[in-house]
Amino acid sequence: VGPMLFGSIRPEPLDAKGLLRMFEGREPISILPIGELETELIAADAEGVVEDGSELSQALLAQLASRAARRRRANRRPRVPPPPPPPPVPTGIGLPAPRSELPKPKPEVVHPIQTVVDAVHAQLIDDVAPQFGVRILDTAGPIIGFSRALTFAGRDPRLHAIANALRANSPWAQLAIDALCAHAITVLDNAYSEVNQQTVRDVLADLLD
Repeated sequence: VGPMLFGSIRPEPLDAKGLLRMFEGREPISILPIGELETELIAADAEGVVEDGSELSQALLAQLASRAARRRRANRRPRVPPPPPPPPVPTGIGLPAPRSELPKPKPEVVHPIQTVVDAVHAQLIDDVAPQFGVRILDTAGPIIGFSRALTFAGRDPRLHAIANALRANSPWAQLAIDALCAHAITVLDNAYSEVNQQTVRDVLADLLD
């Protein structure tokens, strides 16, 4: 069995011999408040009697009253003041509206066969003169027509199939575009004379308005 140790003493409990040497010494003994022990008042290796309210602590402090002294609070760690609050955001007349309040533009809706129309139009620009505009109609046929512009049937399943082939980089997609261009040239040839006459009528109508 080891020697009896007496607590309430820092940095570590003392046995009977150590306690006797403390009583026989003459150096000051620090009183360590239990509420601030090992926090901001003292270091972990501080020496002295812990004022923890126990009978041993009270007896030691009574015996060592002439040499006991409380540690000064000058050893406290400096308190860091909290950071100041951020300055208020200025408000008032003349400030631009937040971006979140601005209306968001609606996304542009692209017709499923738009890629087919663009491919045919680009190829006709290289091969055919004069040039005509293009337009997608909400119809199932005819697949290609003409009414002041080259029209495409927006609900024709064949045009949708060609559009899917273009998106998939199918090897037959270009052959289908060539066939559509040939058909479009036929439509344009049939409407050529009528278009010229209609163009003259339109110009005269604009001049007379």
